Amino acid sequence: MRTVVSTPAAFDPISVGEVRRWLNMVAGITEENEVVRALINQVNGYIHGFTNRYISTQTVVVYLDADEIQSTIHLPCVPLVSVSSIVTTDDDGTDTTVNATNYQVRAGENPRITSTQSGSWPTDARSYDSMAITCTVG
Repeated sequence: MRTVVSTPAAFDPISVGEVRRWLNMVAGITEENEVVRALINQVNGYIHGFTNRYISTQTVVVYLDADEIQSTIHLPCVPLVSVSSIVTTDDDGTDTTVNATNYQVRAGENPRITSTQSGSWPTDARSYDSMAITCTVG
C-alpha cells in the first residue's frame, strides 16, 4: 500500500504572517518569507509522519497491490472525509471504476472500506497497483 498526494492542501494550517509574528520578526522585511514557508512545509510533513494525520484538507490516492485487496480495507488516511472513487486495473492495463453500491466507506478516525454483502471487488486485477482509491482527507 502506498499513498500519494494528488491535490495538495489549498492553504497551510498556519500562515507565514502568523509565524513571523510568533517569531517576532521585523515587519516589512520579506526576504525570509521563503524560509518561513519552507519551515511550515517541513513541520507539516513532520506532523504527518509522526502522527499519520493530515492537518489540511487535500486529495490523496491510496494504491493497493492485488494481495492487499480484502473484504475490509483499512486506509492510512486519518481523518478520512470521503472516498470519491475506486478504480481497479487489470493485467491488460484496462481500468474499471468500482460501482459505489459494491462498497461502504467508514470515514473519520478509523477509516475503512468494506465490500457490501451483494458487492464484490473485480477479480482480474493486476498484481501491482491494482486498486487506486481516491480520498479526501484532513
